[in-house]
Amino acid sequence: MKSKLQMRHWCEHCKKSGSRAPAILKHERGCTNNWQRTCGMCERAGNVQESSDALWAAFMSGGFPAMRQLCAECPACTLMILRRKAKLREPDDWASGPNPDDGRGAFDFKAECKAFWADINDSGASYY
Repeated sequence: MKSKLQMRHWCEHCKKSGSRAPAILKHERGCTNNWQRTCGMCERAGNVQESSDALWAAFMSGGFPAMRQLCAECPACTLMILRRKAKLREPDDWASGPNPDDGRGAFDFKAECKAFWADINDSGASYY
Protein backbone atom coordinates (compact mmCIF):
# COMPACT_ATOMS: atom_id res chain seq x y z
CA MET A 1 0.00 0.00 0.00
CA LYS A 2 1.14 3.52 -0.76
CA SER A 3 0.08 6.57 1.24
CA LYS A 4 0.64 10.22 0.49
CA LEU A 5 -0.14 13.32 2.51
CA GLN A 6 -0.91 16.26 0.27
CA MET A 7 -1.54 19.90 1.15
CA ARG A 8 -4.81 21.52 -0.06
CA HIS A 9 -5.31 25.24 -0.61
CA TRP A 10 -8.65 27.07 -0.70
CA CYS A 11 -9.70 30.39 -2.20
CA GLU A 12 -10.61 32.89 0.54
CA HIS A 13 -13.58 34.14 -1.49
CA CYS A 14 -15.24 30.97 -2.82
CA LYS A 15 -15.06 27.21 -2.36
CA LYS A 16 -12.43 26.50 -5.04
CA SER A 17 -9.54 24.38 -3.83
CA GLY A 18 -6.43 22.85 -5.28
CA SER A 19 -3.14 21.24 -4.42
CA ARG A 20 -0.98 23.93 -6.03
CA ALA A 21 -0.74 27.20 -4.08
CA PRO A 22 0.31 29.34 -7.10
CA ALA A 23 -2.78 28.22 -9.03
CA ILE A 24 -5.11 29.16 -6.16
CA LEU A 25 -3.34 32.51 -5.68
CA LYS A 26 -3.84 33.23 -9.39
CA HIS A 27 -7.51 32.25 -9.08
CA GLU A 28 -8.00 34.51 -6.02
CA ARG A 29 -6.77 37.58 -7.94
CA GLY A 30 -9.57 37.17 -10.47
CA CYS A 31 -12.23 35.39 -8.40
CA THR A 32 -15.67 36.86 -9.09
CA ASN A 33 -16.39 36.78 -5.34
CA ASN A 34 -13.32 38.96 -4.68
CA TRP A 35 -14.44 42.58 -4.44
CA GLN A 36 -10.86 43.81 -5.01
CA ARG A 37 -10.32 41.58 -8.05
CA THR A 38 -8.23 42.19 -11.13
CA CYS A 39 -10.23 41.31 -14.23
CA GLY A 40 -8.21 39.28 -16.70
CA MET A 41 -10.91 39.60 -19.36
CA CYS A 42 -10.87 43.41 -19.23
CA GLU A 43 -7.07 43.32 -19.33
CA ARG A 44 -7.03 40.97 -22.33
CA ALA A 45 -9.57 43.07 -24.22
CA GLY A 46 -7.58 46.25 -23.55
CA ASN A 47 -10.42 47.82 -21.57
CA VAL A 48 -9.91 49.91 -18.47
CA GLN A 49 -11.35 47.97 -15.55
CA GLU A 50 -13.91 49.93 -13.57
CA SER A 51 -13.78 49.64 -9.81
CA SER A 52 -16.19 47.26 -8.14
CA ASP A 53 -17.74 50.13 -6.19
CA ALA A 54 -18.38 52.10 -9.41
CA LEU A 55 -20.02 49.08 -11.03
CA TRP A 56 -22.14 48.46 -7.93
CA ALA A 57 -23.23 52.11 -7.83
CA ALA A 58 -24.19 51.98 -11.52
CA PHE A 59 -26.12 48.76 -10.92
CA MET A 60 -28.02 50.14 -7.94
CA SER A 61 -28.84 53.50 -9.56
CA GLY A 62 -29.23 52.68 -13.27
CA GLY A 63 -29.91 48.95 -13.16
CA PHE A 64 -28.43 46.07 -15.09
CA PRO A 65 -28.12 47.83 -18.50
CA ALA A 66 -26.22 50.79 -16.99
CA MET A 67 -23.80 48.48 -15.22
CA ARG A 68 -23.22 46.44 -18.41
CA GLN A 69 -22.47 49.62 -20.32
CA LEU A 70 -20.00 50.83 -17.68
CA CYS A 71 -18.05 47.55 -17.66
CA ALA A 72 -18.01 47.39 -21.49
CA GLU A 73 -20.14 44.22 -21.29
CA CYS A 74 -17.34 42.21 -19.65
CA PRO A 75 -18.82 38.84 -18.67
CA ALA A 76 -16.61 38.42 -15.58
CA CYS A 77 -17.33 41.90 -14.20
CA THR A 78 -21.05 41.34 -14.82
CA LEU A 79 -20.94 38.00 -13.00
CA MET A 80 -19.16 39.63 -10.04
CA ILE A 81 -21.99 42.16 -9.61
CA LEU A 82 -24.72 39.54 -10.06
CA ARG A 83 -23.07 37.29 -7.47
CA ARG A 84 -22.89 40.20 -5.02
CA LYS A 85 -26.57 41.02 -5.64
CA ALA A 86 -27.54 37.37 -5.03
CA LYS A 87 -25.50 37.30 -1.82
CA LEU A 88 -27.20 40.47 -0.52
CA ARG A 89 -30.68 39.37 -1.58
CA GLU A 90 -33.30 39.47 1.16
CA PRO A 91 -35.51 36.40 1.75
CA ASP A 92 -38.58 38.34 0.60
CA ASP A 93 -36.91 39.05 -2.77
CA TRP A 94 -37.10 35.37 -3.74
CA ALA A 95 -40.90 35.51 -3.98
CA SER A 96 -40.67 37.62 -7.16
CA GLY A 97 -38.52 35.03 -8.94
CA PRO A 98 -34.78 34.77 -9.49
CA ASN A 99 -34.34 37.86 -11.69
CA PRO A 100 -36.44 40.85 -12.64
CA ASP A 101 -37.01 41.52 -16.33
CA ASP A 102 -34.13 43.95 -16.87
CA GLY A 103 -31.84 41.63 -18.78
CA ARG A 104 -30.40 39.72 -15.86
CA GLY A 105 -32.53 36.67 -16.60
CA ALA A 106 -31.14 36.44 -20.14
CA PHE A 107 -27.50 36.72 -19.02
CA ASP A 108 -25.66 33.48 -19.77
CA PHE A 109 -22.08 33.59 -18.52
CA LYS A 110 -20.81 30.69 -20.62
CA ALA A 111 -22.33 32.04 -23.83
CA GLU A 112 -21.04 35.55 -23.08
CA CYS A 113 -17.52 34.20 -22.47
CA LYS A 114 -17.61 32.20 -25.68
CA ALA A 115 -18.63 35.30 -27.66
CA PHE A 116 -16.04 37.43 -25.84
CA TRP A 117 -13.17 35.07 -26.68
CA ALA A 118 -14.39 34.65 -30.27
CA ASP A 119 -14.24 38.45 -30.68
CA ILE A 120 -10.76 38.59 -29.14
CA ASN A 121 -9.50 35.76 -31.36
CA ASP A 122 -11.08 37.23 -34.50
CA SER A 123 -9.49 40.63 -33.88
CA GLY A 124 -6.06 39.06 -34.40
CA ALA A 125 -4.52 41.18 -31.64
CA SER A 126 -1.47 39.64 -30.09
CA TYR A 127 -1.54 39.24 -26.33
CA TYR A 128 2.21 39.48 -26.05
